Amino acid sequence: MVATADKPLPAGLPHGHKFTSYVIDAPKYTQYLGEKVRTKGIPIIRKKLTSLDEAYNTSEFGRVQLVVNATGLGSKGLIGVEDPNVYPARGQTILVKAPKVRTCVMRADQFLENMTAKASDSGNTGAQCGTGTSARD
Repeated sequence: MVATADKPLPAGLPHGHKFTSYVIDAPKYTQYLGEKVRTKGIPIIRKKLTSLDEAYNTSEFGRVQLVVNATGLGSKGLIGVEDPNVYPARGQTILVKAPKVRTCVMRADQFLENMTAKASDSGNTGAQCGTGTSARD
């Protein structure tokens, strides 16, 4: 998308991108997935590991076929993953009642993000608004 005199973009930006996506409440969705997995009789094990290989051969179950790596910041030093580029980021978001919000506007420059995203919480349409801070801040 390119800004024109007839159709300017938010905040006077010269160009942008338009796409369809989803916004989810990660803690609620993770809880939902955990419940689904448990109803299938699949155990969920949480433990501290020094190597990703340890996850495939557990003392509780022996050799396992599937491991979900959800280490987040832990991937920086986990043997077998070691991602030196991972860093913490801070920010706050709030879900507000806004039934007429139909678009998401994000601005990302110099690692600063401001966003407004359409969200749904238990069928109630709202908007998730928030901001982030500089990387490694």
